[in-house]
Amino acid sequence: LLPATYMPDGAKPLQLCDITPGMRVRAVNLRNCDIKYSNSKEISAYVARTTSLHSLCLRDNDIDAQAATHFANSIAVNPSITSLDLRNNRIGPDGGTALAS
Repeated sequence: LLPATYMPDGAKPLQLCDITPGMRVRAVNLRNCDIKYSNSKEISAYVARTTSLHSLCLRDNDIDAQAATHFANSIAVNPSITSLDLRNNRIGPDGGTALAS
């Protein structure tokens, strides 16, 4: 899954709501999508319920400690995720602690 800014001309980006049961998504790249806290709940819910996802890029999204906690909870119930990129966010010590546990 890529944000619209990464799509070739004329291509429609696949949205989380377009994913159907049984669809195997291995990587999600949401770099620089201005996710923040408001969108973290929906994305975290998707991460928690998918078993095929291995890589999640949330780099450059202004994610704070609260949003990081949502992602930490999702990743805790989804052992298939082996790569998580959270560079250049505002996670802080509390978010870091949640992700590390």
